[in-house]
Amino acid sequence: MTKYFTPEEKSLAKIHRNMVGRCTDPRTNGYKYYGGKGISIYPDWEDVTEFIKWSLSAGYESGLSIDRKDSDLPYFPDNCQWISKKENNSSRKEQPHIPVDIEIEEQFCKRCGHKWIPRIKKVKICPKCKSIYWQTQKRNSKPSVL
Repeated sequence: MTKYFTPEEKSLAKIHRNMVGRCTDPRTNGYKYYGGKGISIYPDWEDVTEFIKWSLSAGYESGLSIDRKDSDLPYFPDNCQWISKKENNSSRKEQPHIPVDIEIEEQFCKRCGHKWIPRIKKVKICPKCKSIYWQTQKRNSKPSVL
């Protein structure tokens, strides 16, 4: 087992482990955005000590995160830099907002007057009074007078 003597080396080893996981292990969170899209790691960086040497010479400081300048290219020295997490989050590609036209149906209990929007389609009873006497209405519509 490799020993890391400084807090920076220990932190970089963790960053390295997470980077390798994202790019090589399909069970890792984020793999579909990295390894699943063909993002790989510079062969010399497979050795954590080489990655640590590069990081310390490239301006790594505690609290910074690794960033690929061109997000379509792999992790390699000329494509990577150390930036703050705030900068890294703001440089992410925006996912296009796709409006979804759905109709949400509100449930109304005839017994107790409780209104709710069910999480599942087939609601059998009122969550408040456990009554089976309810009706479905479109959201924002007024319930019928009983």
